Amino acid sequence: MSKESPSARLKRLSQEGKLAYEAGRYGEAEKCWRAALRLAKHGAPGTAVALRNNLAGLFHAQKKYALAAKYFADALAVCSHEDPAAAPLRATILNNLGELYRTQGKTERAAASFEQAIAILERSAGGPTVQLAPMLNNLAELHRATGKREQAEPLYRRALDLLEKTLGPTHAQVAVVHNNLGGLLLDADRLEEAQTAFERAFAVLSQTLGERHPQTAQVMLNCATALRRRAHSLESQARALLTQVTADHASKG
Repeated sequence: MSKESPSARLKRLSQEGKLAYEAGRYGEAEKCWRAALRLAKHGAPGTAVALRNNLAGLFHAQKKYALAAKYFADALAVCSHEDPAAAPLRATILNNLGELYRTQGKTERAAASFEQAIAILERSAGGPTVQLAPMLNNLAELHRATGKREQAEPLYRRALDLLEKTLGPTHAQVAVVHNNLGGLLLDADRLEEAQTAFERAFAVLSQTLGERHPQTAQVMLNCATALRRRAHSLESQARALLTQVTADHASKG
C-alpha cells in the first residue's frame, strides 16, 4: 500500500473536518483541521488561510469568542491584500468576523467588517458575484436590528436583485431575503408590502423545502401576522369612517 502524500493527507483531513463540523462533531472537526493546518503551513498558504477561517467559525459556533476572534485575525493577517485571487476569501473572512461581532453585540465593528467585505467584492475584477448577496443581507439585518430601516431596505433589495439574476427567483436564498425584507416592512407598518414579501418567500420555500418544513412554517406565520395586522388596520379605519358618517348623518337630520 503506497504511503499517503502530504497533499493527499491535507485534502483528506480538510474534508473530514468539514464533514465532522456539519455533523456537529466539533471536537473531531477541530482535531482534523488543526492537523491539516500544520501541513498547510508548509507549502499551501491559501489553504492555511481557509483552515484558520474554518477553525474560527468552529470556535464561534462553540461560543469560544476570544479564540474565534484570534483565528479570524490570524487568517486576515496572512491573507494577501494584493492578490486578486485572494479577494473572495478575504471578503468571506471579514463577513464571518462581522457575524462574530454581531453575536457579541459589537454593532459598529460588525458593520465595519461587513462593509469591508462588500467593498472588496465590489472592487473585484468582473464585478459583483453571488457571493456578495449574503453579505448585503447580513449588513441589512444588522441595520434593521439597530433601527436603521432606511439603510437596510436598499441592501435587501440589492441582494434580491443579485440572487434572482444569478440563481433564479425560486432559489431558497431568495426566499430568505424576501422573508427578511418582509420583517423590515412589517416593522415599518408597510403591511401590504410585507405580506407580498412573505408570500413570495412562502411560495419558494413550499416548493424547495416543503410546506411542513419549520422554515416554511415560520414564513407562513409571518404572513399571517401581516394579514392580521392589515385586517385590524382596515377594521379601525372602517370603524372611524362609520363613526364619522353616523355623526354627519345625525347632524343633518
